[in-house]
Amino acid sequence: MFNGKNSFLEFRASDEKISSAVLTEKLNLLLNEGVISKITSPKNASKFIYLLTDKGIEMVPLMVEILSWGSRYNPDGGPKSLLYSIKRNKTKAITEIQDKLRSQRDSLTENQTTTV
Repeated sequence: MFNGKNSFLEFRASDEKISSAVLTEKLNLLLNEGVISKITSPKNASKFIYLLTDKGIEMVPLMVEILSWGSRYNPDGGPKSLLYSIKRNKTKAITEIQDKLRSQRDSLTENQTTTV
């Protein structure tokens, strides 16, 4: 949502060091719940891209609150530029994040058939 990652390998390479089996399980859960969708990568037909659905994008305000709360107790955690934007104007930051996510999703899904 905040880091611009959208492929299995990008998620796998994250600092969290999640195992492939657990990542697969969590992605399938998010797919089944309609939080994300899965499409074939426009650059590599053997690769899938995971994108937030409207339901997932509606979670941005909640995730911003969690990120803000966490940064109070872990000042080194979270993307600094995003935290700064949130502190300056939370409503504007949330709208900008949601608009960016929708725009990215829409540009990737043009002329694509969604795969579930």
